[in-house]
Amino acid sequence: MNVLVVGATGHLGLKITRELIAAGAQVRVTHRASSKPEQIAQLRETGAELVIADLADSASLVRACSGVAVVVSAVQGMRDVIVDGQTRLLRAAEQARVSRMIPSDYALDFFKTPDGGNRNLDLRRELNRAFDGSSVRPTSVLCGAFMDLLALGAMGPDPKTHVYRVYGDPDQPYDFTLTDDVAKYIAAAALDTQAPRMLRVAGDTKSPRELAAVFEEIWKVPVTLEVAGSVADLDAQIERMRAADEAPANPFPLWQRMQYARDMASGRGLLTPLDNARYSHIQPTTIRDLLARPR
Repeated sequence: MNVLVVGATGHLGLKITRELIAAGAQVRVTHRASSKPEQIAQLRETGAELVIADLADSASLVRACSGVAVVVSAVQGMRDVIVDGQTRLLRAAEQARVSRMIPSDYALDFFKTPDGGNRNLDLRRELNRAFDGSSVRPTSVLCGAFMDLLALGAMGPDPKTHVYRVYGDPDQPYDFTLTDDVAKYIAAAALDTQAPRMLRVAGDTKSPRELAAVFEEIWKVPVTLEVAGSVADLDAQIERMRAADEAPANPFPLWQRMQYARDMASGRGLLTPLDNARYSHIQPTTIRDLLARPR
């Protein structure tokens, strides 16, 4: 199967490209004329076909889409990329008679979160409305939070104080998937001609209380679970920080990251039912296994 990967110079896009090629797909990847030489060299090493294209240039996107069955997007950004750029990509795919597209939706279940509550998820929901009536059939791969953040200390207990501060119910389940596994699921969906409209997958699902126990086991030190307030308290804090933000165009300010945390704490972004069994050959990494890896 011929697959186009847009955004292949990025961290996840490169992983998707490698997984597709490992699965036997014929892969074409795009890069901009301004891409760094080392990024282009990495793409060449995969064995993929390279073409120059830009989300702002519709003609280049039509050329990139020509002759492929599936388009996979791994782009990141704000409205100009997530909505405007990917809509141009969709229209190019329609013109090139592409059958299917996987948009860059890799997140919580934003089909269940309310409008206005999470800026980045709102953009993804808006993009998905562009598929209404399209000849290109979409599959949204929803994977929860990237598990890598737990190993990096960006989520979970503080590595220095061993205090895990959460909002809301500490027994509320959270979904996580390692980016390596996200790439595997995306590749599997791209090669699955009957892939569903929404594919919900998770490498592991743990509540903050369960996460604290796993960190205790791995770190071999006590972890203090501290409930900092209710979900409503977190909402209020987000609004205060957003109102005071002097750089609202930043794709990932602290208040935006807190919006993701709020949607996990509220349970609105929980992935259910999970579709892991559709691709049972993928055995995703668990949180315990990830944290136990040598650093």
